[in-house]
Amino acid sequence: MQSRRDSPQRQRAADVAGVFRQGSTQAVISGGTGYAFKETYFVLGLGANYYIVDGLNVGLAFEWWSGSSPGIYKLTPSVQYVFHQVPTLKPYVGAFYRRTYVDGLADINSAGGRAGAYLQAGRNTYIGGGVVYERYENCNESVYRSCSEHLSRAEHYLRVLGAGARQQGPVFSSGPLV
Repeated sequence: MQSRRDSPQRQRAADVAGVFRQGSTQAVISGGTGYAFKETYFVLGLGANYYIVDGLNVGLAFEWWSGSSPGIYKLTPSVQYVFHQVPTLKPYVGAFYRRTYVDGLADINSAGGRAGAYLQAGRNTYIGGGVVYERYENCNESVYRSCSEHLSRAEHYLRVLGAGARQQGPVFSSGPLV
């Protein structure tokens, strides 16, 4: 007797979901430059996403901004849905909450959303991009350059075999990382 988990319907659903299928884990590594407090930083990040159902992941990411002062660290839990059923171009939407730690200043919280799409570039390779909206809570504009980022940052992704590398425009950046 064939179990429900091994049914042909479940197997077809897993084939359609691909790297976005339930139970998949993606490692995220990010790097680039960022701009804050009139200083340029080198930004390194690590994170992971886990697909709780086909297309829907929960994630946690950490960023470390170095090379300038003050030091900046970011912790970001997130949720994202990838419309994996769409052939070739796979749109996504997501939300996140971020805690930013700035040496010598009060921590600052933000929440936001992101939307974009992944384009399949190979069997298990996806390249994607999107936009982000981020709003800061209790932000003081006399300390921070901007207290909201309205669709001004771009995100760039490369996901390979369920693991991925990601570059993301940082909170205080004047533009996306390259």
